[in-house]
Amino acid sequence: MHQYIDPIIYLFNKHGYDQTIVKLLVPGAIYTAVVLQNGNIGLCSGVNGVDHQHILSYDEIDFDNLHHRLYLSAYYGALLNYHKVNKEHLDIYDAIDFSKYKSIVIIGYIRPLVKKLNERGIAAKVFDHGKQSEDLEPMENQVLALQQADCIVTTATTIFNKTYVAIVKEKIHECDLFLLGPSAIIDADFMQAFNITNAFGMTFAKDDLELLKIVAGGGGTQHFKVLGTKVFI
Repeated sequence: MHQYIDPIIYLFNKHGYDQTIVKLLVPGAIYTAVVLQNGNIGLCSGVNGVDHQHILSYDEIDFDNLHHRLYLSAYYGALLNYHKVNKEHLDIYDAIDFSKYKSIVIIGYIRPLVKKLNERGIAAKVFDHGKQSEDLEPMENQVLALQQADCIVTTATTIFNKTYVAIVKEKIHECDLFLLGPSAIIDADFMQAFNITNAFGMTFAKDDLELLKIVAGGGGTQHFKVLGTKVFI
């Protein structure tokens, strides 16, 4: 179990980093895309994209630099998300029976999931320090909510932005933990190492130029979701 180790450093140590297999870096205002030589595409959202226009060399990598972490998260998504394992194709609210949980916490304002739970009369405490909504709980209540939770859903951006470890450290009880979003790394070994029950993400057609144009133009999930295939394990 490696759940208290930095996930990006874990991936780097396990899988290394080879800049020669990276074909293209596409920075955008919301997402950054990394395209490998085999056409696989990985995405990561946050910090207004990467702050550089070039593919990182091995010696440049700084694990404290959020832009480098974002780039590496997209890289590992492209490297790992396309392995032919037992992936299924469902939305999280169709795959998981949330009615069985007594205390659900959602980290990151995941509007489609919150809407579905509201429609089904299922209560959840939602936290997002960067958003404003009547659906959101005060941030000062987050630690106690995590300690009481039997189900945690967190956006995949917590892997790159250094908040995932802080979230799982607050868990007192055994609970299910779900990773969600186009930035998710869908890899069984990674999930086992970090106590992730299921990860829900997306894969894309190889060298998808339409997707890359959307990313470069500052588009978000709502703009490219029709191009991807939803996957989870």
